[in-house]
Amino acid sequence: LPIIFAGIVLIDTAVLLLYGSSYGSVIPIVKILLVSGGLSAIVAAASSVLYGIGRQDFILKLAIFAVAINLILDLLLIPGLGAIGAAYANASAQIVSAIAGTYYLVVKKKTAYPLLPLISRPPVSPSPPG
Repeated sequence: LPIIFAGIVLIDTAVLLLYGSSYGSVIPIVKILLVSGGLSAIVAAASSVLYGIGRQDFILKLAIFAVAINLILDLLLIPGLGAIGAAYANASAQIVSAIAGTYYLVVKKKTAYPLLPLISRPPVSPSPPG
């Protein structure tokens, strides 16, 4: 998560320094994709668990579902929003499939999700030890 937040904060400066102001229009697109890509990376462990419990079929069905969401949203959003619409469509498909996969794993299969304790734990202790 810190890398995602750092990327969102630093992308403006990085794009302008590396590519110049003519590429400034990509900044909001990259920010959208950083959020969805970061979430997908966090829940990627779910795919490994699903492979481990022999549910490759669910991964395939979920991927087909994500493609359908992406295509439908592309058709709806790109005409009016252009590249930003494509980024929102892609991000939405990734986020919906990540949530659906995690839900299936944790609720339906009653599998302990390896990252939930890390996500739910505060990053810093609320009080000093001792």
